[in-house]
Amino acid sequence: MVIKLRLFLKLFILYLEKLLDIIEKVFSLEPKQVSKVYAEIGRECMDKGLEKDAIDLYQKVILLNPDDRKAYFQLGRIYMRTKNWDEAIRSYQKCIELGLRNHEVYYRIGLVHDHFDQTDEALKCYRKAIKLDSNHDEYYFRLGLAYDSKKMHDEAIISYNKAISLNPQEPRYYYCLGLAYDSKGRHDKAVDFLRKAMELQEKESPVIDEE
Repeated sequence: MVIKLRLFLKLFILYLEKLLDIIEKVFSLEPKQVSKVYAEIGRECMDKGLEKDAIDLYQKVILLNPDDRKAYFQLGRIYMRTKNWDEAIRSYQKCIELGLRNHEVYYRIGLVHDHFDQTDEALKCYRKAIKLDSNHDEYYFRLGLAYDSKKMHDEAIISYNKAISLNPQEPRYYYCLGLAYDSKGRHDKAVDFLRKAMELQEKESPVIDEE
């Protein structure tokens, strides 16, 4: 059933692409107008997990409109999803070259640098992301992890605490905060935060006792 559905979607997309070609020729749409239609179908493909088709469509968007920053951003997202890290970072850097300097672009570039263990570069990106928008707990968490990897535990503790202030129900933040205190020899605090992490985790996924 899944295979049949996927085949149907692929055929549907091929049909739409041919239809778009006809529309472009018959109605003489402006290239930017056609690129918007390709982008809409590309988003649909992303939602349905058809990454290869989405990449093809967004590449067509860029051919028609080389300055489309959003298309490069979406390509970066798809490449990250498919673990094509080199292409992901190239797409995000192109976003920045074209003037799209928003917080999520820098955050995602930071994630790619983390993947390659390029901690200094990741730190810079997370700081830029936070400077542009300081209301994302995950940004502070990733910043804390980067600090921890460089043995900068005091800075990591500040970052984890900020993440907790924005999202006090996330067990990972308390867990990593506990480990950071443990690395500093503050075992009393470490135990408190590790216990808190376990309590929150238990609420999320309660253990059912077997009789």
